Amino acid sequence: MVKSLVTWLLVIVIGFLFFVISQVPFQMGLVGGYKGFNLAIIGFVQVGLVIPLLYFGLRKLKLNFRNIGFTATNWRKDVWLGTCVAIAWILIQFLWIFPNTGGASRPDIDNILTMIDHQWINVLWYVPLGVLGGGITEELYNRGFFIGGLAKIFGSSKLVISIAAFGSIIFFAIGHLPSSMVEWIDIVIPSTAYTLIYIYTKRLTAAIIAHSLWNVMVVVIIMIVYG
Repeated sequence: MVKSLVTWLLVIVIGFLFFVISQVPFQMGLVGGYKGFNLAIIGFVQVGLVIPLLYFGLRKLKLNFRNIGFTATNWRKDVWLGTCVAIAWILIQFLWIFPNTGGASRPDIDNILTMIDHQWINVLWYVPLGVLGGGITEELYNRGFFIGGLAKIFGSSKLVISIAAFGSIIFFAIGHLPSSMVEWIDIVIPSTAYTLIYIYTKRLTAAIIAHSLWNVMVVVIIMIVYG
């Protein structure tokens, strides 16, 4: 068990570093900065770095992606669930949270508009990052491997699943560097939702759909409303 825990921890640490190094050079303004076509590059780099790492980690744990919930079983039901979760959160944000917490003056909305440079073509370049890097890779890493991998090590203990779920929510939030209470709320709520639907369905499909759809919809609607 100790060896398995060390493997799990190494994958979590290295995976986090991969997410960081895939973005920091662009965020520092290198190679054109964190915008335009670079957004798509970041998404593909995250897939190319993190997915093989997860595969290696799962092999070491004698598991596969299906064991952590990456399966097409009941996909129609999961797609509907994920879509409903994404739409519900979008409505809450744009009808209540954003208008009452600064709207266009919010730093995160300003950052998104800067990232896409107020141009629709850059929204398209963002899609690979939002879906491949965010929706798929982050869910495989933050929900699938973090919760599912740790749970399998301990024989799917309910206590371990609960602890891992809480840890996943906080770890995911910290990874997005919230700088205010409002930003903490904005990230903890969807992180909790993705975690709960993963635990409820025991599959990643709904969480991937919800996460991917929110990532893309929020940028599109911000462009329409505030761009």
